[in-house]
Formats: sequence, structure tokens, C-alpha cells
Amino acid sequence: MFDLFSKKPKEDPRKITANEFINIRDIIGNYLYTRDGYVFMYIRLQPISVDLLSSREKDSLINTLTAELSSETKPFQFFAISQAVDMSQLKDSLYGVLNDTTDNTRRSLINNEIKQITGFALSGEIVERQFFVIIWEKLTEENQLLLKRRANDMAYKFQSCGVSAEVLNQNQIYHLAKLFAHPQAGHLDLDDSSFSASIPTLGGPS
Repeated sequence: MFDLFSKKPKEDPRKITANEFINIRDIIGNYLYTRDGYVFMYIRLQPISVDLLSSREKDSLINTLTAELSSETKPFQFFAISQAVDMSQLKDSLYGVLNDTTDNTRRSLINNEIKQITGFALSGEIVERQFFVIIWEKLTEENQLLLKRRANDMAYKFQSCGVSAEVLNQNQIYHLAKLFAHPQAGHLDLDDSSFSASIPTLGGPS
């Protein structure tokens, strides 16, 4: 059984360090390495609105995805995670309008709108879903190469069905790990290399 939050239940968590508590050994390039000898890769899928598709288009998408993924003989996991929507650009835009407005009534309305948006941002009530596919292998040099080829092939299969897909790089994997513990941190700069090594577990077959 695959567990996103695998840990060692027999150890007293009061007697182990944070790094011992999680299952991640290292994240290098496109790979996440676990302490129990596995290597993982992650594929991010851009969501599509099926409500905008006709019944025929929905059937076509289902049949195409089924056909493309039918060649997958090894297990993989599909999962979704929520993160707070980034309101900063909308707030900056409203502040720009506010600075250019002299009408008191309009300024009052814009200020109220900014307060509401700030409240939503702080509460985390407005969230967006991100979707991922996770694949893994027992760590060997050969398996690592096969895993990368499989990840690229899977991304291509989704793309051929009209679903945008990308294999996560090192910073994106750190970013994903942070989302599990800190959903409000969903919009960190992915080019920032100052990530903490103490991150939540993202995998570990039992």
C-alpha cells in the first residue's frame, strides 16, 4: 500500500529528530529519494473544466486517456492537493486604481473590496486544486533511468490527450512538499533555492 505520509509507528516521536521522522533522504534534480531505498518522480497536471465540454467531447477524452494509460503496467498514484489562491496581483491592481481615484465614494468601495480580499487571503477560504501523478521504483541506477523515461512518457501521454503535464524539478518538489504542511505557502518563488531540508513526507511504500 502506498502512503503519502509514511512514517515509523513503533518509534516514539519524542525521541527522534524531524529528519528521522520523515521518510525523505534527499531531493536532487527530478528525483526524491527516501530513506527506505525508493526513488520518486512527480508529474503535475493542469486541470481542465469538463463542464465546458460536450458529452461527445467528454467521452472522447475518457476513451483517449484510457487508451493512452492502458499500457501502464506498474502502479502509480493520482492525487490532488489544495492551496490558497494568490490574491496579491488583484490587491496590487486595486491599490493602483485606488491611488488614481479622487472620488470619495469610489475610494470607499475599493477600500472595502481590498479588506474583503485581504480577509479571504488570510483565512485561506479560497483555494485552488492542483493535481499530480506520482510514480516510484526501488532505487537502483537502472531503475532510476527507467523511472525518468516512464515519467517523460506519461507526461507525453497526458499531453497527447490535451492535458498539460510537466515533470517536477527539484524546487517544484520542495514546493509540493511544503504544500502538505503549509497550504498558505503555495505561491513561494520556485526559483528560490533557500528551501528548508525539514519537509513533510511525500511517499514511501509500506
